[in-house]
Amino acid sequence: AGLGIPSGITKEEQLAAGTFIKFMTEPENTAAFSAATGYMSTRTSADMTSVLAKTPQIKTAMDQLAVTKVQDRARVFLPGADQEMAKAAAKILTQQGDVKAVMTELKKTLEGIYTKDVKPKLKA
Repeated sequence: AGLGIPSGITKEEQLAAGTFIKFMTEPENTAAFSAATGYMSTRTSADMTSVLAKTPQIKTAMDQLAVTKVQDRARVFLPGADQEMAKAAAKILTQQGDVKAVMTELKKTLEGIYTKDVKPKLKA
């Protein structure tokens, strides 16, 4: 989940979207959003004292941020890739699928998604 500014809207709507994103990501507002939803704050500068007082277990997630990694771009860049990767993992982990065979098939599937759904939309 995230906030963004679509390119296909008017300049006024883009400005409004930018203003809303700025508002939502201000330290006090991101802390309030975190308190209300359980989502992580988008700012390390947010004062999370009151959130931690009410929900101390959120500190575990905050502490784990130091060792997290960026999500694999293929999961979001290729339409449906997340589901394909999950299916491949399930075949290996719960159905004792052959790792090499499953990963070879996943590679073929992801390359097919790229060729069919992404490559035609890229500008040369």
